[in-house]
Amino acid sequence: MGLNFGPIRSTERVMANYDYYDVAEGRGVIIYYGCKATAGNFLVGTKIPCNDIVTSSLQWSGREDYALAIDIDFDVQFNFPKVIDGTILVSVPMGTYIDNPGSINSYLIVKIRRVSSTGSEEDLASRQTDYNIAGGLIGTTESLLQLAEIPITQAHFKKGEKLRITIELWGMAPDPASAFYGIGHDPMDRNDPNTDKRIADTVSTILQAHVPFVIDV
Repeated sequence: MGLNFGPIRSTERVMANYDYYDVAEGRGVIIYYGCKATAGNFLVGTKIPCNDIVTSSLQWSGREDYALAIDIDFDVQFNFPKVIDGTILVSVPMGTYIDNPGSINSYLIVKIRRVSSTGSEEDLASRQTDYNIAGGLIGTTESLLQLAEIPITQAHFKKGEKLRITIELWGMAPDPASAFYGIGHDPMDRNDPNTDKRIADTVSTILQAHVPFVIDV
């Protein structure tokens, strides 16, 4: 005899759209993955093949103080109104290849933004990572996953608006120091293809953001 579980309730259909949820708090969390492609940079909801752009990197030298080295926006457009409420967790692979040792340091700033249908940008919150990557021996790679915890309170998004997560890498490398800074953003978690690796093979190249939404049931 077959089992009849009855019709799917609206709550069950809503829950199916989230990776995990807290029913007591009325929040559902979607995990987005940073994806950099020739057509643009996106936040995708599944670990799809994105492109062969596994990392973004830049050689840095002659910088006596911290300056912006890498600046990448990752966007997702909402087809329905959404409300983000809670702490967004953003995990970012970052690393440094030491080309010439010296006073080499770097950190990340992660920004949460709302982009209107006309393209205007509004900052909602940001967080600087606590851990700095400092330079080591010549020919070595220093890398890790940085976690930014960013509280958001009742951020309303209209249909057609975008959530934008901006990743900024700030670094310094006074002469004669020289380094290659890098950020990973590959949903498939492939290794950094650079010969002088910015992200070590032991560190994931997945950039992900856990975004809590108000569940509309």
